[in-house]
Order: sequence, then C-alpha cells, then structure tokens
Amino acid sequence: MAATANIVELPKASRNRVMAKAQARGDWNEYSFQNTEELAAFVAKEIRESKIKYGKLADKAGVCSQTVSRLAHGETTYPRAHTLFMVLKALGFEIFVRG
Repeated sequence: MAATANIVELPKASRNRVMAKAQARGDWNEYSFQNTEELAAFVAKEIRESKIKYGKLADKAGVCSQTVSRLAHGETTYPRAHTLFMVLKALGFEIFVRG
C-alpha cells in the first residue's frame, strides 16, 4: 500500500488545492479513525509492512527506536497522537485533520 507525502497542517484554501492535486494524480487514499487506539493499530501495521529498520524510522520521526518497536508490536497502551503523526510522517503519509 502506497502512502502520500508528509504530515502538514494547511490553511483551508491551500489544503483543498493540495487534496485536489493528489486526487487528480490518483495517489490519494483516505483513512478515518474514531480514536487513538484505531490510529495506533493502523500505525503499527504500517510500521511492520514498511520493512524499514526501527532505528532508521525512529531517526526520521524524531522518536526513540524503542518507541517505534513498542508501537509496531502494540505494546504502547496510550500512545500520544503527536508521536503517531510523527511516525506516519516518517513513513511518507500526509495527514489532514477535519473538524
């Protein structure tokens, strides 16, 4: 499964333009999560499927390699959303938060 670009927070006008371009290119996947636990499970699956060494991913994400390992194996009980977002960014995802 291919992911797109980086985690960013954009003003509404810019966000719509970026999303429209990604959809036009066909490299757009949309995911929706009801809570942090669902997001953590998704991140764990993406870490395992990426085949990237935990240390390298941790360096890119700016977190400890032990944190990446714990996330990948579902050992973190209440991960912070910020940590999950940083790992997703390092994996190449772009995140838009809708309210």
